[in-house]
Amino acid sequence: MQHTTDWRGVTYTYFFCLNRHSGTCPSRYIPTHTAEHAVEHHYQTLRLGNASLTGLRDRLTAPRRRDDSTDVGLTSFKTLG
Repeated sequence: MQHTTDWRGVTYTYFFCLNRHSGTCPSRYIPTHTAEHAVEHHYQTLRLGNASLTGLRDRLTAPRRRDDSTDVGLTSFKTLG
């Protein structure tokens, strides 16, 4: 990931292939918003199998310990649909 600031002070963030500098990768830079959109689109195509859904449901509905470091602020969770 590269952060570049132009002469007006505007910062641009983008991804690039590390092999681009050596000339072994023809890929151009990819703006972060383009990469983020591609990842979101790909995640929409993923489907969890029954075993994964069961495991996820069990983890989300299991009683939580008071000192659970994985707490992400979930206050209630009833079902996965």
